[in-house]
Formats: sequence, C-alpha cells, structure tokens
Amino acid sequence: MNNLIPEHLAAYAHSDNLQIEGGHRCFSLSCQGRDTFHIRYYGEPFDGLITDTDKAPVKIVAVEAVSGDEIVLFDGAEHGYNAMFCDKYSQNQKQNRTLTDLDEYTYRVPIHLYYNIDYEDEYEDFVNSEGQVP
Repeated sequence: MNNLIPEHLAAYAHSDNLQIEGGHRCFSLSCQGRDTFHIRYYGEPFDGLITDTDKAPVKIVAVEAVSGDEIVLFDGAEHGYNAMFCDKYSQNQKQNRTLTDLDEYTYRVPIHLYYNIDYEDEYEDFVNSEGQVP
C-alpha cells in the first residue's frame, strides 16, 4: 500500500478503506487507532480554501484529539509539484509558520489524491545528468 500514497501519510492510512480509481486515490487517516482530529494551519483563508501567505507557503496539520499527535497533511514547502520543481524556501520561511486552529471541532479526515502531471513527459526538464532533481 505504501507506494500508492505519499510516504509521510502511509503510517496513518486505513489500509482497509484505500480506494483506487485511475489517477485518484482515497483513504482516511487514523493515529493509534483513533480517527478524529483537530485541524491547524498556517496560511490565508480564501474562498473556503487555505492558501499561501506573502511570506511563506501553506501548512496544514491534523492533531489527534486524544494524544495530541500531529500529522502533517500538506506542507507547501515540502510537498507537491511547486515545492519539488519550482519554489525554494529559506529555513526561516519553513520554521516560522505559527499554526492557527481551524475551529474547535474534531473531524474525520478523508484524503483524496489526484495524480495528473505526466512526469515521464517532463522528466528531462528537471533531472540532472545523475538522474537527481537538484
């Protein structure tokens, strides 16, 4: 199952509810057998979404309601196409992002992933002669 979902989320994925349909993957999270989380974020709320600020990229964290264990759902400085191939962030930008509570509620967190970029097509544009992304 681990090759079907992002490495940083693999330990928290419910293996019994992974759904695969073409380039779409869907699963829910659990931590120590519990599946309700508070949501914390760094970013700007905009039209029902959380987006980057002028200073640093978005970061979204699920906090398990009982233990307080944190799962980074998405970190714009580390995850996704832009972080891999386009944008570079300083240590200061990565470390100085104070998280804000979304609200006081707990949530079950379904994760939906869509793989829609043809990396085979763009491989040569980003990889050096040693086959690494600089």
